[in-house]
Amino acid sequence: MSYEYKRFYRRKLPHVNSPGATLFVTFRLFGSIPKHILANWQRERTELELEYNRMLKQPDIEPAELKRFQKELQRRSFAKYEDALHNNAEGPHWLRDPRIAAKVASGLHFFNGKSYATHAFSIMSNHVHWGFHSKVK
Repeated sequence: MSYEYKRFYRRKLPHVNSPGATLFVTFRLFGSIPKHILANWQRERTELELEYNRMLKQPDIEPAELKRFQKELQRRSFAKYEDALHNNAEGPHWLRDPRIAAKVASGLHFFNGKSYATHAFSIMSNHVHWGFHSKVK
């Protein structure tokens, strides 16, 4: 099955509408990852992008190898992100308050069945995981 993706802009930021796609989103509270960790990640990302660009210039590089490199980077990146969120005792933990968590859950359900179908979500003290299927329009 193929989906037609539509790119559009809102407030000068690119958005992609992918009807029928299953998506997994993590969002977090501002300040939930310390600035020094974010700065380290940015340095690492820059180094990895340079490495990836060097790989692209190699005439004998196989597309499968590039794909493996990208997937490994994504896996490592996600693991670091998760570790930082789960192990950070500092920063805001407002979602620990059941009243605030209930408002977030209510927000996730607001368009459920209209624009998307929620499969599952998990609200932690400083971030949220949300799996959903976008509706075909």
